[in-house]
Amino acid sequence: MKLTDEQEQKVLEMAAKDLADRVWAKVESSADEIALFNSNRAAGLLDLSTSQLSRVITEWVDFGARDRRFSIAQLRALIARRTARQGRR
Repeated sequence: MKLTDEQEQKVLEMAAKDLADRVWAKVESSADEIALFNSNRAAGLLDLSTSQLSRVITEWVDFGARDRRFSIAQLRALIARRTARQGRR
């Protein structure tokens, strides 16, 4: 199949847009795993002190001494594990 320069340009633009849309959809759906909070902000979001947070959270992203980060997904998992349901303690 032979395309004119104009047709080839249009096909490339459409392919590039489709690829960009697919990449963005992938990143957007993973945002809660990518966005990170430091200990103070994560504790604040949960209305905990940083020492309370360190006692209840089991995993974090480690960027070195005193530089822990927590993803939204990790905070959601913590909330899910700690959520009480009626009739259970």
